[in-house]
Amino acid sequence: MHKTSPSPEQWEAYDLAKIRLSLRLGEYSVLIYQEEQKPYPDVLQVETWQAEQDALTDQYQALAVSDF
Repeated sequence: MHKTSPSPEQWEAYDLAKIRLSLRLGEYSVLIYQEEQKPYPDVLQVETWQAEQDALTDQYQALAVSDF
């Protein structure tokens, strides 16, 4: 079976998805940092954001151009 190369549109969609995930990961980093700087950080909120960040990291790492 011959594999076809991804189209330019697939690469564009893949790149856009990677960029969007990167932005969201950065947003969580800012939220976590800001919360941790407070005198009494909300530990449960930080843990929630870290879990969401971990899930996004998994999606980022699993993303393949063939998904598009």
